[in-house]
Amino acid sequence: MKTISSIVLLLLLIFSSPAFSETIDLNTATLEQLQSVKGIGIKTAQSIIKYRTEHGLFSSIDALTQVKGIGQKKLAKVREQFIIVQKTETKETTDKKEASPEKTTAP
Repeated sequence: MKTISSIVLLLLLIFSSPAFSETIDLNTATLEQLQSVKGIGIKTAQSIIKYRTEHGLFSSIDALTQVKGIGQKKLAKVREQFIIVQKTETKETTDKKEASPEKTTAP
């Protein structure tokens, strides 16, 4: 019986590690999802969303260091909990496209 208890405890420890926890898409995460990341509180979660709104989607996890309240130490702690699934245009490239005239071709 002790052996079974030990195995169950070991499995719980293994599967609760960050490597087996759910990862969150940095570009689509809600405030609540961001707060579920260990090391991200409400203020940092709000700052991430504000940055994403003002600058466009993140192209890499490393870009989190551009967010107020996230430095190299915090990035190292939270990096494994984030992924980037959706990479699209930044706000700057969208603005440039909107400013340039569209090319049309005759049928």
